Amino acid sequence: MAVAGAASDYIELLRTLALAIRPSTLRADKGETMTGMHEGGCLCGAVRYRVTGEPRTAFVCHCTFCQRSSGSAFQVLAFFPKGNVEFIGATPSTYEHQSPIHGRMLRPQFCARCGSRVGMTAQRASDFQLICGGSFDDPNWFRVQAHVFIDSAVDWMTFPPDVRCYAQHFMTEAGAKEQPLPPQSKAWSKADLSIGGGVLP
Repeated sequence: MAVAGAASDYIELLRTLALAIRPSTLRADKGETMTGMHEGGCLCGAVRYRVTGEPRTAFVCHCTFCQRSSGSAFQVLAFFPKGNVEFIGATPSTYEHQSPIHGRMLRPQFCARCGSRVGMTAQRASDFQLICGGSFDDPNWFRVQAHVFIDSAVDWMTFPPDVRCYAQHFMTEAGAKEQPLPPQSKAWSKADLSIGGGVLP
């Protein structure tokens, strides 16, 4: 029951975050629109998927898990209700990772042939299929709504002034909503706010 309750709290915070930033594209009852489909897939084309409607939310994650698992400085993740995502090519392979911090499971999904990351599922957001933003055929069609785990971002990263940023997650382990970092009037870096020292999610 504790896991179910935490997942419910997480879903509600996803809805709150999305509504706070994109009220014109989300319905208050289901938190999604069903206008249009978008496709994407891996580098070799074996794994393909199709999503329907807008993501519930989309953010750039700078945690060390996303850095290590993606092999890059950060990862862009778009959250879709599982019923809005269909894999239409080869079934992606999955690696199960148990966080050493909170003990929950994270399951990156990738192509067994070319190794490209295409998505992920997470125990904390069990009703959602996460899609890696760069794997869309058109990676510009959705809007990033937040940056999270800024404290572990690489030092050279510059953040835009018009996107919410969080030192770590936007939700505490206890399920409470975190406050974003103070808004800035221009592009900024970690050095401007003197933050750092991130942890795995």
